Amino acid sequence: MVVQFLGKPLKIASSVDGDITHDETGWKEARLTIPTQGPKGDAIAYVIGGEGKGPWIFSSFEVLIQGQHKKIDLISGKAVEYDPTAYIKLHTRAAVPAEYNNAPLPAPRMAGEFPCVFASLDKPRSAPQFGKCAMPTTQTGDVDRVEADLRYGNFVLRQTDLELNDVFDVPLNRSYRSNDWVHSNPVHAFGRNSNHPFDIAPVGTRNPYTYLLIDLEDGDLLYFDRISKGTGYSDAV
Repeated sequence: MVVQFLGKPLKIASSVDGDITHDETGWKEARLTIPTQGPKGDAIAYVIGGEGKGPWIFSSFEVLIQGQHKKIDLISGKAVEYDPTAYIKLHTRAAVPAEYNNAPLPAPRMAGEFPCVFASLDKPRSAPQFGKCAMPTTQTGDVDRVEADLRYGNFVLRQTDLELNDVFDVPLNRSYRSNDWVHSNPVHAFGRNSNHPFDIAPVGTRNPYTYLLIDLEDGDLLYFDRISKGTGYSDAV
């Protein structure tokens, strides 16, 4: 399709602009602008892609032929009419609600609690109780209890190893969970399936960048949806 509009042979008209970044996980991301030239005219190719241990995956691969007002999407294989004055290389709009929220929605019902069966270990002969347990972000004071998380079927042990009392309390709670599925390596700060609240981590989607999760120490997740337009990394909100 590109050859149909530009002819052949195709060649790079000048130097390629952009970069390829690496992170500590081995992930590589490319954001390139490639001036392209053929016998019938000039064009610019915009490329955004990522590569881990497998092949490169492109979230954006477009060829813009300004002289013919054509934009070719090499991922979908479609060509559309294109206005050169309408192209925005980087999204600069303010953050807005997600585009698919086109109707009023009720407020979230999640209040930092979830259904569980629990028993306190600091009380002798404490009988298990059915009720609600608090997420780590809402817990206060010393904790010494076992829980069965009825959402996921996890067994969770929570114990306060250390607590600093100052202007505000800073507890160091050890959490063990029976089902550690977020990462292939289940060994954390306190050993297998065991962690503390200062070793939480963000995870989410790459290529496209559409949401982010905060993985808490007990395996619970806080979900954050993308609210800016586009699918790239640099302009994500």
